Amino acid sequence: MINITYSRDFFRKYDKLVSRNSQLEKKYAKCLTHLVLDPFYPSLKTHKVDITTLGVVFSSRVTGDIRILWKYLNRDTIIILTTGGHEGKSSVYK
Repeated sequence: MINITYSRDFFRKYDKLVSRNSQLEKKYAKCLTHLVLDPFYPSLKTHKVDITTLGVVFSSRVTGDIRILWKYLNRDTIIILTTGGHEGKSSVYK
């Protein structure tokens, strides 16, 4: 089982996203549950991405457009760095 810590940026963006969509909170909960049990669970579609501001991190799918970016702190702990859209102005891939 993986331990998860969260950045302030994640909570700021998460609060903004779920305040507009109550169903999204349930989808985040499901995604984070899978992430704790197995970060490479098939429905998360986890893969490495190279972001100019964050370096090489992992991206996991919450919904068709929403992603979570994270990285390993050590073997059994990950930090959730940020969240946002896959494309558009809220894209996490900038």
